[in-house]
Amino acid sequence: GGNNDYDYDWSGTNSLNGSNQSISKTYSSEGIKYATVSVKDSAGNRGSYTCSIYVADDNSWNNNDIDLEVEIL
Repeated sequence: GGNNDYDYDWSGTNSLNGSNQSISKTYSSEGIKYATVSVKDSAGNRGSYTCSIYVADDNSWNNNDIDLEVEIL
């Protein structure tokens, strides 16, 4: 939390990337997808987190769109 400025660096499966607090990605293939976000605050402190999700090939939910967001506590 606090009033620090944060830098975000997202990376992951199928060219997932971004530099905002939240990102979106549409996957066109089934399988396990990975996302990693690295966060740096204005003091130079860093942290990172990796998560995974299984994307089904049935397109039953919103064309396999994934929305990811990091919350600083």
